[in-house]
Amino acid sequence: LDLAMAYSSLEESDAALIKNLVEERARHPDQASSIVGAQVRSGLEHGDVTAFGATGPLVVENGGAVVARRGAVAAWPPWERAEGDRAVLVLGVTRDRLLEELPVVARTAGVEARPFAAMSVAEVAALLGFSEEQAALAMRREYDEPFVVEGRPSRGPDLLARLDRAARGRGLRVTHGGRVHHLTGPADKGQAVKALVHGWPGGIR
Repeated sequence: LDLAMAYSSLEESDAALIKNLVEERARHPDQASSIVGAQVRSGLEHGDVTAFGATGPLVVENGGAVVARRGAVAAWPPWERAEGDRAVLVLGVTRDRLLEELPVVARTAGVEARPFAAMSVAEVAALLGFSEEQAALAMRREYDEPFVVEGRPSRGPDLLARLDRAARGRGLRVTHGGRVHHLTGPADKGQAVKALVHGWPGGIR
């Protein structure tokens, strides 16, 4: 598989994502194109991933999983079956665990955190500048929980370092995407791409 990768963040609109992919396809016309980002699988598969211009596997939720068409990876055991025609390689931890751990991480870092799971669709839409339909899809997390820090500025080197240090003490990570923080498992986008490169049947050139 020849693969050109387009990187994206949760806060990017569909238009920005498509523009990124179109640019990658123009630079590498003979390669399959893939999204490596913070988006959820359901959001990218809303309709069909080919509507975004992506023809290769998808790295979703900041490296929490890699998603591919099931027929392309049937011979590779680590892929777990997913609904429909998709197969999923899970690298992160479940959202349930992230929601259990977030209060501990926040308390250790000396802050109060409010996750997407505690917000309404309208709140997430306003926070990210999304339509309510886009926000509802963005809230369907599986391996990543976005959150905001309440009562103080949500960004700053000291705050980010304390959050990530507290998360790593629980075997997790915290990153900052733009408007929100993300609590994730130990995997990240780079590790997901590495797993994809080394594990894709037939290899990636």
